[in-house]
Amino acid sequence: MDRTAHILKMRREKNEMDEKKIIITEIILCHKFCAPAGWVSDEYKNSRKRHGLVYVLNGQALYQMSEAEKSFVAKEGDILYLSPDLSYVTRCNKKVPFVHLTVNFQLSDNNALSTLPTRMTPVNKQKIGQSFMHLVNEWTKRRRYYQVYSFSLLYELIGDFLNETDCVHDSYRKKLSPAIDYLEKHFCEPFPGKRLSEICGISETYFRRLFKKIYKESAEEYRTRLRVGKACDLLLSGMYSVGKISAECGYEDPAYFSRAFKKIMGKSPAQYKNEKM
Repeated sequence: MDRTAHILKMRREKNEMDEKKIIITEIILCHKFCAPAGWVSDEYKNSRKRHGLVYVLNGQALYQMSEAEKSFVAKEGDILYLSPDLSYVTRCNKKVPFVHLTVNFQLSDNNALSTLPTRMTPVNKQKIGQSFMHLVNEWTKRRRYYQVYSFSLLYELIGDFLNETDCVHDSYRKKLSPAIDYLEKHFCEPFPGKRLSEICGISETYFRRLFKKIYKESAEEYRTRLRVGKACDLLLSGMYSVGKISAECGYEDPAYFSRAFKKIMGKSPAQYKNEKM
């Protein structure tokens, strides 16, 4: 297996580990709500204790988070994911009612939707809006087997949101592609530091935050994964010692290389070689 195949395999395995099972255990609330102009809600000023999805139909509101830099204004067409750990106060526009659809629910794993952004403007607003409205109507009318249908519709809605998130991430991946290209060509060299953000044309702080958001690891961790991919190839060739492979992959200290390898592969270089050959 060549280096590229190893990298793809490791990324796939990492994604499988990161992807949590989304199991809905309860739908608590599902409705359309028209908050009057100037309305203020401090219901969640301490903590939500439940998952929530919100779709804004009209107006706007400030979601004033406990961490000021995370506060935002939700407006028409936005979809929000409000996790159980969030604390905030909602303040509606003083001139226009804030009309929105809301579903509050519980999951077996509170971290299962941790990859979702708190706020996003979906590409396919019409589809998201229709899915949300269908769910609210089904839950509100309380027809026979409404809970079964509502669970099914909520799963579909969550799936739509996850797909929308992937679409947004594609534009971010394009922004980060110069850094990815650089890392894949120079991963055995010393870490380039702020050069990565410079070639992407963004600030170093934003680069670090965006890279972590999209790839679920830092740029340095991404580089380590590339180095380990090459090390796997060299180990399986049977032509190099661990010390030589360490140097070839950019590590001056074989012991440090072995620790880095084991952290990613779950076994030492020698164990990996013995099992694969």
